[in-house]
Amino acid sequence: MGNKLCNKCGKTKFRAEFNRNKSRKDGLQDYCKLCQAEGNKKYVLANPDKRKRTIKNYCKAAGSKFYLKSKELRSVKIKALAALQVAMRQGIISRLPCKICGSLKTEGHHHSYLARDFLNVTFLCGQHHKAWHRAFLPTLDEDQST
Repeated sequence: MGNKLCNKCGKTKFRAEFNRNKSRKDGLQDYCKLCQAEGNKKYVLANPDKRKRTIKNYCKAAGSKFYLKSKELRSVKIKALAALQVAMRQGIISRLPCKICGSLKTEGHHHSYLARDFLNVTFLCGQHHKAWHRAFLPTLDEDQST
């Protein structure tokens, strides 16, 4: 009972190579993980608009206030980081210890990515900065004035 036949590639594989599916009698998908990933990739490439709509609807349903394409979000984050670095070089802002643990090796955490808030940061050590992002999703205002 340790093996299963993939209905897509026709190969017999270990059960661990299949995703779970509670609705199936054996509790596993019909396709192995590799075939499933290949099929998902083809679908996303063939239906880019439908995929974007699905993600947008998911974000709305999950309570996310705003939806941005990941490229747009990265662009805004890069601008915020650059503004902070320039301000620190010019002495407008000085690096502070981590607000939680007091560590001196810190990163600036932006609570908002609006242009007016680029310099409004909280300094956190890498560990607490990552923990913050795992606990809270970044929110962006609809009015992206950059």
